[in-house]
Amino acid sequence: MTCFPIPKLIMRRTKLSFFMITSFALLVAIIPISSRADSLMAMGANSYGQLGDGTTTERITPIQVATDISQVAAGPVHSLFVKTDGTLWAMGYNESGQLGDGTSTDRITPVQVASDVSQVAAGSEHSLFLQASEIQDSDNDGLQDSLEESGCTDPNDADTDDDGILDGVEDANHNGVLDAGETDPCDPDTDNDGI
Repeated sequence: MTCFPIPKLIMRRTKLSFFMITSFALLVAIIPISSRADSLMAMGANSYGQLGDGTTTERITPIQVATDISQVAAGPVHSLFVKTDGTLWAMGYNESGQLGDGTSTDRITPVQVASDVSQVAAGSEHSLFLQASEIQDSDNDGLQDSLEESGCTDPNDADTDDDGILDGVEDANHNGVLDAGETDPCDPDTDNDGI
């Protein structure tokens, strides 16, 4: 059984700015409580490069890994952080693909894996993050504008074929393809029964 340190929260005040130091297993992020973010500092075990300093050397003193950090998360031997620009970076053990870089290769330096990230979390051999999306549905019919623009429906008309059924209800799978059990949002009489 492997034991890991219990996460600690330490607050300290410096030059009228409050800083929150959080440690998640092996990482420490110095993140001001104000809107400005600062440096990601790391120390401790580093056998898989989870500290992100380009080595697998254990660190007994903090070393700066990155700047402009808004969030950090760490599993037992992998680490993730979100920069203030919303990019998600990962490093360390990756046998199960928990870094999200499309490989199972361990990373000793941070690798960018996503953008527009608002939150991040790490488990033993998995990671999770929330990603903002810019889905537009101008007519509120349940279909994305980009899907309607590439198909036969009108992104500004919730009922393109004027049959009284919203386009997004007719295309129940929201994929722009007429699947079994769906009616055609571009044809008011899909079954040719005159109704």
